[in-house]
Amino acid sequence: MPKSESWAKDLKALLGPNLLLDAPLGALTTYRSGGNARAFVTLNSMAEIEGLASALQKVAIPELLILGNGSNLLVSDNGFNGLVVRLSDSFGEFTIGQDFCSIPGAMDLPVASRRLASLGLSGFEWAVGVPGTMGGAVKMNAGGHGSSVEESLIQASIFDLLNSEVIMVGPPDLDFSYRHSGLTRFQIVLEAVVSVHQGDPQDCKAKLAEIVAWRRANQPGGQNSGSVFKNPSSRPAAALIEGAGLKGLRVGRAEVSVRHANFIQLEKGGQSKDVLAVMATVKTRVLEATGEVLRPEVILVGFALEEYAVFL
Repeated sequence: MPKSESWAKDLKALLGPNLLLDAPLGALTTYRSGGNARAFVTLNSMAEIEGLASALQKVAIPELLILGNGSNLLVSDNGFNGLVVRLSDSFGEFTIGQDFCSIPGAMDLPVASRRLASLGLSGFEWAVGVPGTMGGAVKMNAGGHGSSVEESLIQASIFDLLNSEVIMVGPPDLDFSYRHSGLTRFQIVLEAVVSVHQGDPQDCKAKLAEIVAWRRANQPGGQNSGSVFKNPSSRPAAALIEGAGLKGLRVGRAEVSVRHANFIQLEKGGQSKDVLAVMATVKTRVLEATGEVLRPEVILVGFALEEYAVFL
């Protein structure tokens, strides 16, 4: 189907007031930088998801982004000329079984981890330090502290906007690798079932406290996206960046963190272009110093090809 310059208005005519035009997007990320989305919709029910799928059969859109917490995104200062889709916080239910838990796609991982720990259900403590949603975590195979989604996941419920159907998938179906899954941009994680086992609530809470304390001691707060680059197989990205003498490298209001070299901090009022410039310099300098190629872990949204070509 041919794309039309009026696609956003055509989509709004089908979806009504739920669809917002020129809505803030960068402000919804942990960088708090970047421009607006041409169209933005929050989905509150299966009926609304199915309605969106039907509308997308009639209107060709240039780009689609499924948004979680925005904790792993850098949005262009020029915004995103596409449709952003987000599940409502109220979508789905948090349910417990004997050795599993079903977590809604829009639920924050730290919230799920703490709820399980309070019930003495162990195995998901690692997720307390991951600032994303369950759906976003499945999409990127998030992980930390010796574990990852791939190791915890039993199955996930996925809605495919292209085929307008719900599919159930397990880890073998998701083509997991380091910080990657095989989910397409048209697939929404409705819920994920993770493995847990009975433990002692106090022991579970102690594990959470240990992880939180470690992160506070070793990682900066403020405006950042967590790890900016994926770890190469040889050494952690932070060690490569620090070894190249890049801690404190600054462009505009963006700076390589002096606490953790794989974090790029952005001061209030800073621009995404400054973060991107720091990333590009870091990649080039690390390559020159070590021969290692750093690949972005943060997802670049709305940037032109010439802006991100250095990362290809």
